[in-house]
This record gives sequence, C-alpha cells and structure tokens, in this order.
Amino acid sequence: MPLTLTWPRYHQSLEPPAVILLRGPQGYLELKLDTRNGELLEMVIPSAAATVKTLPEDFRPASGQNYVPLVHATPEQDTIEVPDLHFEIHGDHLRITLHKQPEERYVGADSVFFGVGAEGLLVSVILQWAPLEREHFLSSCSSVETV
Repeated sequence: MPLTLTWPRYHQSLEPPAVILLRGPQGYLELKLDTRNGELLEMVIPSAAATVKTLPEDFRPASGQNYVPLVHATPEQDTIEVPDLHFEIHGDHLRITLHKQPEERYVGADSVFFGVGAEGLLVSVILQWAPLEREHFLSSCSSVETV
C-alpha cells in the first residue's frame, strides 16, 4: 500500500484534482493539485527505493508557518523528470529531496514540513512519523540501502 498524505481541502474540492507524477532515480511521487490555484491537496508515494540513515538525525524546524505550498505546472505536464528525487529514512522522519538546493526556511505544521529554497522553490518534504509508520513504509519500499 503506498504512503498517502491527504490535506482536508482534498475532500472539499468540487473538481477532480490535477495529477502530476514526479519521476526520479529512486521512485515516484504523485502530487494532486487544486486545478484553480495549484494548492497541494494530496501526495502519494506509489514506489520508492530508499536510503536508511543509521545515524540519528531528529528533525526539529526552528519555526514553521501553517501553510501548504502551491505547485505551478502547465496542464501538459503530467510526468516530470526530477533527477534529484531522493528518499531518506531517518528514525523520526522521512525526507523527500526534490532539488539539491539548500533549504532557506520551512513551512508546514503538525507532522509535514516543506523545505523552501531560493525564490520559493520547493526543495524537500519532511514527514515526521511514529515507529509503526516508519516500519510500514520500509516494508513497502522496492529496495533499501543502509548508510
């Protein structure tokens, strides 16, 4: 079963969402967007090969704004190649890297944070999780490399 994150607005939208598939060397990331404004409504990881980091690295953002990012894509873009797409499994979080650019700030709340780089570029997604959620994701990965 794929890992799925759904924001409350997903169920309030009257129109079907636009679906964009991000494809990279370690798997896929499916984004479902509000067709009117590009707001992220749902994120699905249908397939992933992940790297498990053995050194503990807790994720504690200094500050975050309760915000879900807008994703700008043209209607013709249904699959986008993302050469830097990378999944890293840590003890308390999953880090999905979309670009190698450094994060300048974090937005989000609760257990989902978005790393934002220069000029508002979405650089990463950080999902905090409990051990049971971590184990479930590990069991669904197509391959796992430990470093």
